Amino acid sequence: MDPSELQLDGVFYAGLQAQLDLNGKGFSAAELHGTLTGLTCAGWLETELDSCQALLGQDTIEQSIENDLLTGLMGLIRQTLDAGNLEFRLLLPGDDEPLQTRAQALADWCQGCVMGLHHGDRFKTTKLDDEIAEFLSDLGQIGILQVGNDSPDEQERALFELQEYTRLGVQMVFEEYPSIGRIKPNDLDNTRDSVK
Repeated sequence: MDPSELQLDGVFYAGLQAQLDLNGKGFSAAELHGTLTGLTCAGWLETELDSCQALLGQDTIEQSIENDLLTGLMGLIRQTLDAGNLEFRLLLPGDDEPLQTRAQALADWCQGCVMGLHHGDRFKTTKLDDEIAEFLSDLGQIGILQVGNDSPDEQERALFELQEYTRLGVQMVFEEYPSIGRIKPNDLDNTRDSVK
């Protein structure tokens, strides 16, 4: 599927969520998108999704979601992050959904992103600068987000700010991390050759 054909909006989110629910895998469309984003930031490519089936749910690619949809979604993530023009978006429920639903989706997205980053040990945390390390710590905290007792307007503002912080932080990780040792598939081949 051509990534440019994908429209990351509430309608797409609802359709993807319906497919996941039919499959009974127990994770959300937000978590799936977060996981694919984490994989992308860690250097995984769309062509390697077969190696990530356990992370994505063993039968997810085979039964619930077309492989070309996943590769298209991951391609869109890579395209928007590569562009560096802040077009990258989190896949979350539409603004017409209840705040609690949207807050839980953001928490799910962050949990998925953390899982994707750490899948397969490609993302090396030993050389992270303080800003990236702090963002990744915050990402874990957002992953356990709960709605507070503030006024609805304050809660909406806080949720929007967390979404923007997450979106911009992921862009920062994607742009900065390759220069500090993200392992790419070609690097793996070179490493194997040097060991022989």
